Parts: sequence; structure tokens; C-alpha cells
Amino acid sequence: EMSASLVGSEMCIRDSTWTILLIIIVVVIIAPHLLKFVFSAVFVLMIIAFILFILKKYGNENGYNKMDGIFMSGEVKATDLHNKYNFTFSSAILDCTELLTPLQDKNIKIDVTFSKCVIKLNPNIPALIRIDSSFANVTLPNNTRITFGKQSYATAGYKSGLPCFYIKVDVAFSDVEIIEDFIR
Repeated sequence: EMSASLVGSEMCIRDSTWTILLIIIVVVIIAPHLLKFVFSAVFVLMIIAFILFILKKYGNENGYNKMDGIFMSGEVKATDLHNKYNFTFSSAILDCTELLTPLQDKNIKIDVTFSKCVIKLNPNIPALIRIDSSFANVTLPNNTRITFGKQSYATAGYKSGLPCFYIKVDVAFSDVEIIEDFIR
């Protein structure tokens, strides 16, 4: 009986040694593939996150009807059809001089990133412009310059309490000049 017990114990030790050795072999063989899979999964998740970021940035958000200018060069006329303008890697002129005085408040959003942009406004049209600038050079009609931070500017036609254009301009790594120009 004693010898049978020793043989069983010896088999148990021998089996656990083989089990540990088998686990080590499996880990050595499978681990690189498993790590490759994990890194691939992380890479795929990063790509999905980037796509979602682009869709959010350039998607139709908060009821804005948008006009995108990516790698563009030229002039864009602001119309009642669009209330969001995105300029990325562009050299553009946004002409807002032909907008008519609104009957009710209207919002316009302008995003300028890695671009050079001139925004033309008719001084007789009521408009309140709010600029948020980061690493940019923004020049207002009164020659105020903004690099970082927030600033507001009102056209001569703006009267508090009356309908106007609320223009939000977000600028990053760009050069923007806001000028007043009459309709010709």
C-alpha cells in the first residue's frame, strides 16, 4: 500500500511538471500572436476613434447647415442656406457682405484650422462676433489682435436687443482677418 501511494505521488509530481512545461511552451508560442492581436485591436480602436472625431467635426451638428472648405483656395459667399463654415488647410475669403438684416437672431459658426482666412462683414448689418483663438493670429476691424483667448466685436449696425447675426469664430493655428466692407 505504501509503494502504491508513492507511485501515485510521483505521477502527480511528474504530471504537474509536464503541465507547467506545456503551459510555458503554449505561452511562448501563443504570446506573440496574442500581443499582435491586442496591438491590432488597439490600433483598430484608434482608427475608429479618429473616424468618429472627423464625423463629429464635419458632421451636421446641432442643426447647422455647413459648408466645408478643406484644401481650398478662393472666395465663398455666405448665404442664408449655410450657417456653418469650416476651413481646414485652406486659403479662403468668406464674404458675408451680402447677408440681409435678419428678422430674428441667426447663428453663424466659422471654424478655421491651419488656414488663412479673410472674413468680410458689412458694417451696416447687425452682427456680434465672438472669437475664440488658440495659437492663431486674428485681426479685428478695429486693429485689435488676438493670439490666445476670447474677444468680442460688434459691427456699427449692431444694437442690443434687436435681431442680429451671432457669429462664433473658432480659430486654431491660423491667420484670420475680419474686415468691414460695404456692398459694391
